[in-house]
Amino acid sequence: MDASEFEHTPVPEEPIILYVGEVTRVKGTDTLIEAMPRVLESVPDASLRIVGTGDLVPTLETQVKRMGLDEAVEFFGFQRDIRSFYRGAKVVALTTLGFEICSLVLLESLASGRPVVASSRGGNQEVIETGKTGYLFTPGSSDELAEGLIKVLTSEEKARGFGKAARITAEKKFSMERAADETIEVYRELLES
Repeated sequence: MDASEFEHTPVPEEPIILYVGEVTRVKGTDTLIEAMPRVLESVPDASLRIVGTGDLVPTLETQVKRMGLDEAVEFFGFQRDIRSFYRGAKVVALTTLGFEICSLVLLESLASGRPVVASSRGGNQEVIETGKTGYLFTPGSSDELAEGLIKVLTSEEKARGFGKAARITAEKKFSMERAADETIEVYRELLES
């Protein structure tokens, strides 16, 4: 992932939550829908944008209507270029229930300078610095997810600070330059042994 492909813009004031990825049970997208009523209690003008496709979309669309969340939740389906979605988001939610080494969405979020509220699975635990670049929550816990989202959405200072720290993390740990340097170092070690 090349961080330079993702423009680091200031975190917007508008309380938009972004989810990018497959819309399936293993990705925990339903946990995000379950968290929205609690988020809206604290941040009435919050909205959720779901970018992606999957077998859970029809079920979640029905659930959103049943819960009266039509005005707050939008489904955008597959999008070829998602950079504008990152620019428009105040926070990105990663809700996976499964194990992922390190998701591309996580890296793109950091490169875009967006705070992340993520389930404590796989690479999320290694990359997200709680209280610095975002928050971690217990997978499947809509209450903990809502709590993390509310903390970011209600504090401009946290949102901006986390966003800056996220971009710095992406540049330091996941840049193309760093990957090239690490690859060269591996080859040096192999040649010396």
